[in-house]
Amino acid sequence: MSIMNSNVKQTSKGSFATSIEVTVPPRMTALVTNTSVDLVNKVRAGKRGTGEKAKRVTLADDLLQEGMSKLMNDVKAKVNK
Repeated sequence: MSIMNSNVKQTSKGSFATSIEVTVPPRMTALVTNTSVDLVNKVRAGKRGTGEKAKRVTLADDLLQEGMSKLMNDVKAKVNK
């Protein structure tokens, strides 16, 4: 199972640039938030959205997604100079 998705976009010069978007595994979010994988899956599915743990899961998902995507794109840019 891959955690990365590529977003291909055509640039103004006609070449193609790819942006890497990372899908954070539920197990990673659960580890960071000290919650269960089951809770993470329920929050992501919209079955649990209230409460302190659900808020932590949502925040952690957003931060992990943003941070990991940025890291992957930075590494890609440096490796492919």
